[in-house]
Amino acid sequence: MLKDLLRVTFRNLRRDKGNTFLNIGGLAIGLAACAIIALFVRDELSYDNFHPAAERINALNSPGS
Repeated sequence: MLKDLLRVTFRNLRRDKGNTFLNIGGLAIGLAACAIIALFVRDELSYDNFHPAAERINALNSPGS
């Protein structure tokens, strides 16, 4: 059954190449964006964690930046 399902899936992917490209391309861009956002959030949350008194550090942001 799985073999037949895969055969039909690949047949439909070959038949409709434009739609396949859009779907796979959109999935790839979405996964890449998700990974970049996750890396950015992890980097921001790990700011100055190496310091012994990291919980006492406050970051000051200037209004111009």
